[in-house]
Amino acid sequence: SRVCDDKTLQITLDMKQSAADPTKRFARFRILLDMKLEQARDCFGPMNDLSVSKEWMLNDFMKDVTLVRLNSPDDFIMKVELSVPWILRYLMSIPASMHLRVKIKVDYPAPG
Repeated sequence: SRVCDDKTLQITLDMKQSAADPTKRFARFRILLDMKLEQARDCFGPMNDLSVSKEWMLNDFMKDVTLVRLNSPDDFIMKVELSVPWILRYLMSIPASMHLRVKIKVDYPAPG
């Protein structure tokens, strides 16, 4: 489903249920940014000092972000700790923390 669609930002969300464990779900966001690759890496890439990125990433609902594994400069896994009121976590089955795999595609949707 299309989450956001305007001139400068497009976000698409795909949800998938795990075949191995029906209680688990996976989400894939595709984010098309109207900015140069270097600027996007400055915002989202793991090669920057994470303490600087946390200055703009953390908010009332995102408590902490930790780099778990760096597969390559364009493929990394982060642990996100959330601070969501317990009633929302209960009603919406939101975990206290989750792992996010970030893959930066420099030539999407072109192959290669």
